[in-house]
Amino acid sequence: MTTTETDVLAGVTAIVREHFGVAPQRALPSETHLRNQLSADSIDEAEIAMQVEERFDVTIPDDAHPATIGEIAALVSKALPLSAGKR
Repeated sequence: MTTTETDVLAGVTAIVREHFGVAPQRALPSETHLRNQLSADSIDEAEIAMQVEERFDVTIPDDAHPATIGEIAALVSKALPLSAGKR
């Protein structure tokens, strides 16, 4: 089964939503900033990165510091094998 960029974004959004307890009716667009809009700290960011890595079986580089949901999804999409979906 292939994973598309839409699947990745939905998965990352679900992880962030669950981590912060964001209600399903609240919109979480890809531009949602983890620190500024969700009050994330470095521990939150590390926990989200670990959950994302586990869910998608990828490694997010230690020197990557994505600020938004969309930036996390882009890192995952880049790390997935080329056969995993269109880029």
